[in-house]
Amino acid sequence: MKKLFVFLMSLCLFFSQLTLPEAKEKSSGEGESHYHTVDYEVSESKTKNVRFRSRNVLPKSYDARTENYITSVKNQSPFGGCWAFSAISAAETSALKNGLAADKSEIDLSELQLAYFFYHRVNDPLGNTEGDQNIIVGKNAGQPDGYLQNGGNNWYTAMSLSQWPGPVDESKAPYVNDKNNYPKFLDADLNYLNTEYAMKDAVFLPAQDTEGMKQAIITNGSVSASYASEGMGALDKYFYSGSDKADHAVTIVGYDDSISRELFGDQKPQKDGAWIVKNSWSSRAGDGGYFYLSYDQPLNSVVAYNYMAADQYDNNYFYDGSVGMQRLKTRGGSLTAANVFQAKSGSGKYPEFLEAVSVGIAGADTNYSVQVYTDLKDVSDPYSGTKALAQPVTGFEPYEGIYTIELPDKIKLSQGSHFSVVITLKNKSENSGSIFVAKSEAGSWISAEEKTAPQQSFLFDGSGWYDTHASEFCNRIKAFTELNHESLKEQARRITAVQIEKISSAIYNGKKQTPAVIVKDDTAALKEGTDYTLTYSNNINAGQASVTIKGIGNYTGTAARNFTIVPADINKLNYGSTGTKIYNGKPQYPDMRVTNAGIVLKKGTDYTLSYNNNTNAGTAAVTVTGKGNYTGRAVKHFIISRRGVNTLSTGGISNRTYTGRIIKPSVTVKYGSKTLRQNTDYTLSYGKNKNTGKATVKVTGKGNYTGTVTKSFYIVPKKTKITYARSKKSKKLTLKYKKMTGASGYQIAYRKKGTKSYKYKRTSKRSYTLSKLSGKKSYQVKVRAYKTVGKTKYYGSYSPQKTVRIR
Repeated sequence: MKKLFVFLMSLCLFFSQLTLPEAKEKSSGEGESHYHTVDYEVSESKTKNVRFRSRNVLPKSYDARTENYITSVKNQSPFGGCWAFSAISAAETSALKNGLAADKSEIDLSELQLAYFFYHRVNDPLGNTEGDQNIIVGKNAGQPDGYLQNGGNNWYTAMSLSQWPGPVDESKAPYVNDKNNYPKFLDADLNYLNTEYAMKDAVFLPAQDTEGMKQAIITNGSVSASYASEGMGALDKYFYSGSDKADHAVTIVGYDDSISRELFGDQKPQKDGAWIVKNSWSSRAGDGGYFYLSYDQPLNSVVAYNYMAADQYDNNYFYDGSVGMQRLKTRGGSLTAANVFQAKSGSGKYPEFLEAVSVGIAGADTNYSVQVYTDLKDVSDPYSGTKALAQPVTGFEPYEGIYTIELPDKIKLSQGSHFSVVITLKNKSENSGSIFVAKSEAGSWISAEEKTAPQQSFLFDGSGWYDTHASEFCNRIKAFTELNHESLKEQARRITAVQIEKISSAIYNGKKQTPAVIVKDDTAALKEGTDYTLTYSNNINAGQASVTIKGIGNYTGTAARNFTIVPADINKLNYGSTGTKIYNGKPQYPDMRVTNAGIVLKKGTDYTLSYNNNTNAGTAAVTVTGKGNYTGRAVKHFIISRRGVNTLSTGGISNRTYTGRIIKPSVTVKYGSKTLRQNTDYTLSYGKNKNTGKATVKVTGKGNYTGTVTKSFYIVPKKTKITYARSKKSKKLTLKYKKMTGASGYQIAYRKKGTKSYKYKRTSKRSYTLSKLSGKKSYQVKVRAYKTVGKTKYYGSYSPQKTVRIR
């Protein structure tokens, strides 16, 4: 334990912390380019131009177009793929410059394939990067066109291309200038297996190193770079803004020192001279798709690419599957890093040979030294094998970047054995060493997910090796091998050399997918379990799945193939009933039960719901849109039935006084607190409501309401008038009053003045004599008419009260 503690303390003192830059998203002024700057500054070389020095004096101008090294101008619209167009254009130019393609008319590489597999990364053919991903973050996450819209960065692109995922011919993955007609999936075989060329070197040039960039353009034919395009019009032929907020990637194919600063509009640069820039806004933009960019315009993420033939090497061993610009730098002295690999190709009789290595150098003016150790006895000790090179391979690189270092001798690797690539880096002037490493990192537009493992990457502190898995990063060190091709017939016995037919796509069903793999040795079909075994991974969810074919019996080695699990069609699933809803004046959102072979789908994860015509009574629609493992749309319908008027409330219906005319009272109809509209939501019809007695009004539903309900009220007699009130006889009072039409009788209310309670008498006659009253007292009297309906009497209003003194 003490020894481990001392080692860790020594490590902390020996190495500086990891630099983990945060990506910052910018979008172009055209609204079509989405380029992201990264908080990283490339070290400036003090011995500039050593790598690219091709002549002592630079010419005043250079244009790679005149040497037929530049392919046609493309159009990235309507997507944000400037970064892919810039990188692919540089790849095409490098292939032409290096004689890999005879003529520019013969080469057209796919920008779409680069963008797709940058964000849909699959395990490499040797199976060393399972789980490493570049994940879209932010507004484009989960979107089918996210890989075309999320944008990129030149440095990150170089990190990805160093894995040889492409490029492929345009015909295999053509770009589509249509937002509604782009491919949502690409065949997995378009990644790694069908590439036309392979990236050899990617040199990261300081943006301020104008002379170095000129030399790089002359040597490589072009460089990728980014600049701030805000304020630039599509037709501008000269551009300068002075802004350093890079938001658009382009390819610089030449330069001209004589371009006058006066040509750059109202805002002029300080000096003459401009870069000749190939854009990706179509040949209608600028000057045939090109424009001049002032030397004074700040640049960002300048990369010079160098390509080789795809069959230069057979295998690329690496662990750094994700992208990023993290680097490890020593506080002082050199840095020694190593990767340990297991040889997975070849056979005992026909082995593979290590011919070159690659390293991500993260500091300027760096001396390097490479040694290889084979047949390691301890995979935790990169020094524990046989030293394969009599002398280490040494060299010098003035610029940061990703470099292929060719070995003087082919190093034989036995299948299944472990070997190490040990690289020592030291800055010539700073007395330090820097290497690019891969580590999981969360950003604002992309997150890198790096799945490290023990016994892969190591750092040496002078006394022992530290396994970087403990710090969850790995070195950007690669090994390039070639297989022995002396006997094609015998070589066919290696599983990597036999024919493995394209694996059919599978449809997501929530279960592990294990599609058949057809393996043939010439015309003879190999048998699973006898000649090979299959191991599937990432084979449940929609997307790219993989299968590892491992030779057994008469076959040896492993091969990895990918296949596609396509999302299930949402139209072919089972749907539960939504039931019938009753109109309630609000939008109705019935839930939808969706199942796939008995598996209940989860709303929000597997599908989303949207509704139409779901407020008023009638047929409503719910659209089920597939999400994640499901695709397509299914439209289902449900019924919103009309609400019965018997559930409504009515107001305004009360007894009315006889008028001699038909009475049609207004009615207030409500559903809850909402007052309904007559002739829109309901209609009214009336009975023969003229005579005294029972009257009716019928409410009939309309529109969103149905049924009828009849409400009753009563027409009561009019108020009568007392025409005669006299007390002519002792203790009696005689009354006369006006006759009321339709009245069944009259009620007389009387009381002794000063008392509270009335006494009542009823009569059907128009006059009445009250008797047994108290003499010499005053009485108050009033009369009202009534109508008898059945056993119930309905009264009109009382007449004005009269006071009479009794004899």
